[in-house]
Amino acid sequence: MTSIYSVILLSLFTAVLLFSSPIFSSSSPDIGYFLQITDLHTNVNYSTSGNTKEDCFKLKSGNDSSLSPLGEYGDFECDSPMILIRSALQAAKEFAPSPDFIVWTGDNIAHIPSDAEYALDLVFTVIRNLTDSLEELFPGVKTFPVIGNHDRQPANYLPTTPYLPFYSRLLNESGWQRFFDVNTTETFRKGGYYSQKIGEQLRLIGLNSLIWCDCNAYLSTNDEADPVDQLAWFEQELELAKSAGDKALIITHVPIGYLETPKDVSYLKTKYNEHYVKLLVRYSEVIVTQLWGHAHTDTFRVVQDSTGQPVAYGLVAPAVSPSGPPHFPGLRVYMYDKRERLVVDYDQYYFNLTAANLFGDVNWHHTYTMSEKYGFSNLTAASLTRLISDFRQPHSEKFDAYLQLNRYSQSSFVCADDCRLSVLCAIANPLQAQYESCLGRAMAKLVVLIVTGVVLLLTLLYFISSMVQYGLRKRRQTNQYQILSQQITE
Repeated sequence: MTSIYSVILLSLFTAVLLFSSPIFSSSSPDIGYFLQITDLHTNVNYSTSGNTKEDCFKLKSGNDSSLSPLGEYGDFECDSPMILIRSALQAAKEFAPSPDFIVWTGDNIAHIPSDAEYALDLVFTVIRNLTDSLEELFPGVKTFPVIGNHDRQPANYLPTTPYLPFYSRLLNESGWQRFFDVNTTETFRKGGYYSQKIGEQLRLIGLNSLIWCDCNAYLSTNDEADPVDQLAWFEQELELAKSAGDKALIITHVPIGYLETPKDVSYLKTKYNEHYVKLLVRYSEVIVTQLWGHAHTDTFRVVQDSTGQPVAYGLVAPAVSPSGPPHFPGLRVYMYDKRERLVVDYDQYYFNLTAANLFGDVNWHHTYTMSEKYGFSNLTAASLTRLISDFRQPHSEKFDAYLQLNRYSQSSFVCADDCRLSVLCAIANPLQAQYESCLGRAMAKLVVLIVTGVVLLLTLLYFISSMVQYGLRKRRQTNQYQILSQQITE
């Protein structure tokens, strides 16, 4: 357990940061900014007398005196109480008073068991309350939501049936329809995806990653080439953007590729991941970047073409919910060049949950600015690839900084050699073959393949040799029989 002394030091450190927290401003008319909010995981039943083994809900049987009370603002083993949600939205207003738009990348409902008494109606009500809060805090600002795997009940289960009533209910009962143009709602009603103009020759594409997600239990018994035609539609949208000279900012909940640690955990079903990444490569000149949530960590992914050149990238923002893996709640503000249609930088903010619960420090603080933290002049696939090269160096200070920020809290992210390899392979290799090769399995697989081939060849040769020997024996036996027959006849 972290000592009170270390918590006090961290509290003092964050208080200093508060006074230097940048609230976005730019003298250039070409530079705009937008806000990302992700993985709120609202726990409407949170209670300080709850049990972390029972979703931190207030116990029906009353208080258990053997349990330590949970913090007012939440716990690292719990999803967000309403007081934390309100704090996050107010902080978002402080750090981004008038954003050009807001991207809201899913998972608004707590991690609750699929068999819990939590009706789908309550899911829509919780999301509706969040929608109303965003509209009240940011009047007139366009908000672009996407579906998370916990925006359903049961969670992690979404049939791939086109025009599922769930999509229309999200639009109508959760209030998302107010954010979309008329032509946008048609594809959303079909499969939860859409495209909408957000600037001069700039469009936003929101995808439904749950229908590709490895977490979607429905896919374990249903295998479709292109659920709700989303991949075909996505390719068509990118082609239209290319023909029009537009660029596209892509938002979705679940990232591509693999979890950093533990290794071998894929985010999307392999065939959907492979198809999707190939589209990213083919239309890399059209794509501004991709923005994700889901992981509850602070990380990124780089996509390479067939020659190994970096051509696309995506950014994963930390969750507001402090649970899984434990981390301080986070918010992010991006800066982008409206004329060049490029994301140029971002500011990351966090909420010191420990200090809030122990000392009443309920301020959100500036964690870092991407360009300053890693020495970037611009944020591109190439610059992130150079950063990964720095990460690979022995005793890399930048990699140590990345690991600290990946799960930012008062506890250190302990990551030894095997863990570091897993992290580096995940962020730079979203395709299965690349990932396997990075982990050193390609040579091992080749050796196994060669040995298997040699064994099969030897087996075949032995079989042929046995058949030849058998044939020779039969021939000798036949000759002996003929000679014996002749002798008897004579």
